[in-house]
Amino acid sequence: MIGAVRDGLAFRRDPLGFLTGLGGGDVVAFRAGLSEFTLLRGPDTIHRVLVRDATQFGEGKWTLRGERVMGDCLITREGAEHRERRMAIAAGFERRRLLERAPAMARRARTVAESWRDGELVDVQEQMGRIALVAAAEALFEFDLEDEAPALLPALRVLLHEIPRPAAPWPAGRRLRVARAVVDSAIERALRDRQGALPAPLDVLEPQAARREIAALLIAAIDTTPGTLAWTWRELAAAPAAEAALHAELDDPPGGDPSRRPVVDGVLREVLRLHPPVHFIDRRPLADVELDGRRVRAGSFLLLSPLVTHRDDRFYREPQAFRPARWEEDPPPRWAYFPFGAGPHTCIGMHLARLEMAHTIAEVARRWRLEAADGTRMRAVAR
Repeated sequence: MIGAVRDGLAFRRDPLGFLTGLGGGDVVAFRAGLSEFTLLRGPDTIHRVLVRDATQFGEGKWTLRGERVMGDCLITREGAEHRERRMAIAAGFERRRLLERAPAMARRARTVAESWRDGELVDVQEQMGRIALVAAAEALFEFDLEDEAPALLPALRVLLHEIPRPAAPWPAGRRLRVARAVVDSAIERALRDRQGALPAPLDVLEPQAARREIAALLIAAIDTTPGTLAWTWRELAAAPAAEAALHAELDDPPGGDPSRRPVVDGVLREVLRLHPPVHFIDRRPLADVELDGRRVRAGSFLLLSPLVTHRDDRFYREPQAFRPARWEEDPPPRWAYFPFGAGPHTCIGMHLARLEMAHTIAEVARRWRLEAADGTRMRAVAR
C-alpha cells in the first residue's frame, strides 16, 4: 500500500518520468494510488483500442469524472449516445465551414499582436488563452466574448482543473460552483445578444443540452490551443534555425493560408508532438481482452499517452529535440502520433484548433520574435 501511494505521488509529480521509467514492453501494468492501470505504448495497440476495436472499450475514470463538471455532453457520452450527439453537431466543425471563419480568427490574433510594444514582457499563456477563447466562440457560435474574456478565462480554467478530480468539499466545491455560475452567465448573455437563438448546429438540441455543449466546448478551447501556442514560442525561442525558417516562409510571399505552409505545419506538428494538449487518454475494456499477449480484465483502466509514445526513440529520431523538419524528412509510423486522439472519439475541434493555431502563429511571427524571460512571460521583440 505504501508503495502504491508513493507511486501515485510520483505519477502526479512527474508523469512522463514515472511512465518512461516503468520499463517493459508495449503493454505495462502499474499501480498508482488506489488505481491499477495498463499503459499501452505501441502504435498497433493504440490503433486497436482507439480505432479498430473502439466499440469494445469505454471511457476511463477521468473522463467519467468529467460529467460532474460538464454534465451530459459529447465529451462524457459513450457508445450509441456519443455517436448520436457527435452526428448531431458535427456540421459545425466541418473544415470547409471553419475555413470560411479563418479570416476572423486571423483578425483576433492580429488585434492582440498589434497591441504589444517592442520590448514588452508578454504573458503568453494569458494572451494565447484570450485569442483562443474569443476566436473559438466566434467561429463555433458567432458569440462575441471579447468583453467577457477577463472573467471567463479563469472560470473556465477552474472547471478544466476540476474535470479529472474527485468531488471535493468546501472550499474547493464552492470554487467550482462560482466558476460554473460565471460560465453560465456569460453563455446566457451571449445568447441574449442573439435574441435567444441557439447557434447552428446546436439548435437541433434541447436548450439545456445546447448550453452544456457550449460550456464543454469553451473548456476544450482554452485547454488545447493556449498551451500549445505558449509552447510554440518557447520552443522557437530556443531554436533559432527553426525560427528563421518560419519567418522566411511567412515573409516570402506574405499572405495566403498559413495552415497549408510546410514550415508552419511542421512547427505545429512538432509542438503538438512534444507538448500534446491531452497527455493521457484513458479507456476501459468492456469485456476481458488480450492486448499484445497480456490479459486485461474488463473494467480495468487503460492508459494511452501521446506524451509517452511521442517521445519513444523507436518511432522518433532524437525524440527530445525540437525538429520541425522531421515531418518531411522522416515522419513516424501512422499511429505513433495522436495529439488529438483517434477514431470515433477524436477531438471534434481538431480542425478548429489547428486553424486557430496556424493563423495565430502566422500573425504573431510576422510581427514579433518572442524571447524567453520568466515564468509564462516572454519579451516581444519587433522584427
